[in-house]
Amino acid sequence: MRWGIVMMAAALLLSGCALRSESWGGKVTCLAGRDCQIKMGRAYEFINTHALVEPKVANSTSIRTRNTRDESIFLEYNVHRIAVDQQNDVIEINVMCGRWGGCMGDPHVLADALLMCVNGKLDCDVQ
Repeated sequence: MRWGIVMMAAALLLSGCALRSESWGGKVTCLAGRDCQIKMGRAYEFINTHALVEPKVANSTSIRTRNTRDESIFLEYNVHRIAVDQQNDVIEINVMCGRWGGCMGDPHVLADALLMCVNGKLDCDVQ
């Protein structure tokens, strides 16, 4: 039994699974101005409803729930609005788990739901 645990730990270390943080998400294009404000507002509403911790940063261009250096069981949400040109912006969305043992919540599902919410295809405050 002990040998099996040692081998499993070694396999995780060699594969890098135990040492790397993983991130899921995507990008949403919006028209600079009201369209982007609405989409950032949806992102904030979703994160405020679904994150297990309150955002540390929340403004018109950035929403972040915690610092990537935190060793926590909670998922980290990062949303950044970046100007592409005078008419278009891109909203980059990342849901991260930096803890080797995993985090609370399914980051794949939550990242997909956050993207759908920001695009207006899902009610943002549905739990």
